[in-house]
Amino acid sequence: MRPLEILHVLEAVSMGGAEQNLLSLVAELPSPGYRHHLAWVKPISEGATEMGPAFAPYMASMIPLYEGARASLPAAPLRLARWLRGSRIDVIHAQLILPQLVARAASIAAGGVPVITTWQNAYYDDDALGGFGDSRRRRAIFRTLDRLSGRSDRHFIGVSEHVARSCADNLGVSMDRVSVVYNSVARSRFAAATPEELDRLRAELGVTAATRVLLSVGRLSEQKRHGDTIDAMPAVLARHPGTLLLIAGRGPLTEQLREQAKARGVADAVRFLGVRGDVAALYQLADVFVFPSRYEGLALALIEALANALPAVVSDIPQNREAALGVEEAVRFVSASEPLAPAIVKALDDRATLRAAALAKVAALRERFSPTRLAAQFASIAEAAARR
Repeated sequence: MRPLEILHVLEAVSMGGAEQNLLSLVAELPSPGYRHHLAWVKPISEGATEMGPAFAPYMASMIPLYEGARASLPAAPLRLARWLRGSRIDVIHAQLILPQLVARAASIAAGGVPVITTWQNAYYDDDALGGFGDSRRRRAIFRTLDRLSGRSDRHFIGVSEHVARSCADNLGVSMDRVSVVYNSVARSRFAAATPEELDRLRAELGVTAATRVLLSVGRLSEQKRHGDTIDAMPAVLARHPGTLLLIAGRGPLTEQLREQAKARGVADAVRFLGVRGDVAALYQLADVFVFPSRYEGLALALIEALANALPAVVSDIPQNREAALGVEEAVRFVSASEPLAPAIVKALDDRATLRAAALAKVAALRERFSPTRLAAQFASIAEAAARR
């Protein structure tokens, strides 16, 4: 029996939630039943982490849709259509807005290869305007293009209930064409670190037995509100002297956040770690995870923290509520109108109780976001789209 040939289309092969989830998915759907191909629209941005080598073992073909160091968006659908005509692709799977538009145009030009779209975010919520350069006009243009081009898609996948309903409402898609398939949590993100690994990490970061550790993981952008966490540090330090805030990730606000920490007088208590390969160990080292993001598709970093039995202080948005479903006893939710510092202080005070609550629900949470389980859901959707 011929394998199902799936072409995945991404924006770039750099480290991100959509890319990490796709890597987990294809690893769970190997040959002989499935044959995967990967196309991407843009080169990776300067300073981003390259994921091409991680994808390569799982891909029968890897197709960059640009020349040189710059993307050519008008040419990308034509390049992809030419490649499609020489292939035997059964279904195209696109994620994020630009790849969705490119994949749909290429499908039409190549004779109508079925397309399924994964909505990774509630792109058209008011809080998500930053994804369009804070331009309502730009967002309106993309929503119109997205709405019109998506009419021929075979199916849509939302990475959370909130994302599914928001995108369906904004794009005029009937919910009977939409399924919710969560992004999965790779098992490596909660693999137990050895005592020796944790000791080395403590020595590297200057963490002692008396140090209370806060951890934030995510892109250094306005969306993640790392600045709010830094602003909370003076009050946290007043109650818990010696507390250390670790921020793992990189992004456009790196230097601005460093300057903010200096201005608040907490530079010695804030460590910018950049992109790390030992995130699981960081989760296991920390006392409280802090995640006050403005919006999310699915709060994967929060899920990873809880999968490591790490209590959390998070923004009270539907996506975080959905991610923490069943583990709410280990989470403190903070509304946009509330100060962040008191919740962090209280979580540090109650850290033993919160961690016990998280430990009690770890197994159920890991199963809920299991790569094997969620890849099977995706495969069922892809096979149905190809058959139709």
